[in-house]
Amino acid sequence: GQTIVATGQITITGGGGGTDNPARIISLGTQNISAPSMTLTGGAGGTYNHAQIYSDGDQQISTSTPAGITIQGGAGTSYGNYAQIRHDSGGGDQAISVYGGGAVALLAGSGSGTTTSNPNLVPAACASDPACFAKPVTGDWAGISSSAGNQLITFQAAGTLSITGGSGGNANKAFISNSAAGSQTIAGLPAITLTGGSSGGNNYQTTDTFHYLRNNASIFSPSGAQDISGTSLTILGA
Repeated sequence: GQTIVATGQITITGGGGGTDNPARIISLGTQNISAPSMTLTGGAGGTYNHAQIYSDGDQQISTSTPAGITIQGGAGTSYGNYAQIRHDSGGGDQAISVYGGGAVALLAGSGSGTTTSNPNLVPAACASDPACFAKPVTGDWAGISSSAGNQLITFQAAGTLSITGGSGGNANKAFISNSAAGSQTIAGLPAITLTGGSSGGNNYQTTDTFHYLRNNASIFSPSGAQDISGTSLTILGA
């Protein structure tokens, strides 16, 4: 397993140009990361210059200050500059604990470049739908995702959760997503705000009835139970 205990902010920033210049913290097993705060930012240019914290086993992440966690999708005239905390399908749960009245902010990017038929930038349901797979996609998203077990995000002293869709191309979205059969829980009574993207996006409805190419903001658990507790919930259109 992997354990990281940082005394200062963890900053992960994708490359600003070129191709395949990501910045990542990766564990193929269990992962436990703690820091005062964390910032993940997709690349400001180039292609596949993403920023990611990734685990294929049980994933435990915590922050201790009001700065909390900021996840910012990328920009530029190409694609694939996303920023994401990802718990893959290898097993275990995803548990994120935010102490100190911290904020969790997910802000999708503004990239304008597109590609097609790319399984790395669309969910499996879109990749298996030929019409969806052929649509242009940018994929400068900001996300927290889990594909196994349960997903739990706990605000230990209230705080805020903001999720803001992007602009420009397609699938520049901001999300907290649980694609497993386990439960998705947001606990601790944060003030929650979701804001749709300001431009771009594609409204295609995939064969499973969902819209994966929008520049939207979402908290999504299509197969598992969902329990969200907040002091307030604000949902805003573009």
